Amino acid sequence: HFGASVIHGHVANFALTVFQRLVKECDRNYEKDGVVINVSASFGIAVAPDHGVTYEELSQKADEMLLAVKRENKKGYRLYQQISADKEL
Repeated sequence: HFGASVIHGHVANFALTVFQRLVKECDRNYEKDGVVINVSASFGIAVAPDHGVTYEELSQKADEMLLAVKRENKKGYRLYQQISADKEL
């Protein structure tokens, strides 16, 4: 589990570039003693103050996005977006 805070919304584009690179760099196979281990990364992102101001608000929303990424393909990132009750992630 990984957490990151982006304080200002205007930095969000830079943060997305960083997370895109992290996902790419973490997607590797490692071999040790003939055993291959695939490592990948998933990130959920929430930006203050757009998505909340408290740790709890931001953490909960970032965690929602992290779980959505894991349901989809187990690697990648997703920025929080408010979704209406009639839509699924």
